Amino acid sequence: MDQVTQREFDILRLVATGMTHAAAGDALGIRGQTVKNHLSDAYKRLRVNNQTEAFVALGWLTVPPRCEHVSREPYAGFYRCLGCGWFPLAGLSVLDE
Repeated sequence: MDQVTQREFDILRLVATGMTHAAAGDALGIRGQTVKNHLSDAYKRLRVNNQTEAFVALGWLTVPPRCEHVSREPYAGFYRCLGCGWFPLAGLSVLDE
């Protein structure tokens, strides 16, 4: 967690549980836009471009294994490999401190 601030980490944990930015903001007593600003700062610190990449960087998300098939498309938390079937973006779990 030393790569992000405590506030950014707390927000990432809430978002990882499926909370919207507005709901995470309500839980922390801040506005949804402030949540977005903290997430943007966290992405910069982690050198990632989005929430999914942040979860992978923090070790909260297991990326499906690569296969020899090329066609993958994200859909509702899953990747569909047209050769192998559905691979859930499983392993999303918030770390216990």
